[in-house]
Amino acid sequence: MMAQDDDLVTSAQSEISSQRSKTSQPARSPEGEAVAMVQPGELGAQVPPASKVTRVLDPEEIKQLMKQGEQFIAAGDVVTARIVFQRAAEAGDAGAAVALGGTYDPIVLAKLGVVGLGADVERARTWYQKAESLGSAEATRRLAILANH
Repeated sequence: MMAQDDDLVTSAQSEISSQRSKTSQPARSPEGEAVAMVQPGELGAQVPPASKVTRVLDPEEIKQLMKQGEQFIAAGDVVTARIVFQRAAEAGDAGAAVALGGTYDPIVLAKLGVVGLGADVERARTWYQKAESLGSAEATRRLAILANH
């Protein structure tokens, strides 16, 4: 009787496993696109460092992200603005990189009257340098001011 129960369990597990593989759906991105899922170490897959991420966005998307980021700043939501600006900055937009740097810049945060959110001079500098490498004169100006702070 015990062997028969073991056979039933094994058979049920095989069927469940088979059904899972037939019905599993591909992972989806927030935009609804299918995403390939690779385990770390598979096929030499490596996750690039955050500063090396490059997004591909069209100019209209970047314009919309910048507008949203500015709205979040106006509403006092610097944390959400950072997320939005970073998305555009990672797509190579110099203005977004400057704006993102500003959300970490103690001088900018003081001008905005932000209280309770710590500045991070190194992050500000990193994003200003990124913007400068993308051709932003404003970033160069802010780096000079930050150096004297």
